[in-house]
Formats: sequence, structure tokens, C-alpha cells
Amino acid sequence: MGALVIQTLVTTVYTVGIPPIATMVFKAAVVAAVCLLQSPTTNAVITSWRRTRPALLTKKVA
Repeated sequence: MGALVIQTLVTTVYTVGIPPIATMVFKAAVVAAVCLLQSPTTNAVITSWRRTRPALLTKKVA
């Protein structure tokens, strides 16, 4: 699955017209983002944010 995502990213970068040397930067950014999203700390922060967000949206502002 990861190889498919990376290949799709590379194809998209080439299609958009970004120089091939810059693809390594995009690959690194995607890998870093995936690692962060899978970390327990990030999951705890996102879960906490999701729990408090509905409460913030339902409060009435005077």
C-alpha cells in the first residue's frame, strides 16, 4: 500500500510539472506526516480535539 501511495505521489508531482529533484522532499513530507498520524501522542491529541469540538460548536454566543 505504501509503495502505491509513493508512486501516486511521484506521478502527480511529475504531472504537475515540479522538477524531479523536488520529489524527494514531497516523499519525505508524506512519510513524516504518516508517521506523525500513526503515533499514539498524535492520536490522543486528535481524539481529544474531536471530543471537545462538538461542545464548542453547540455553545451559544451572546
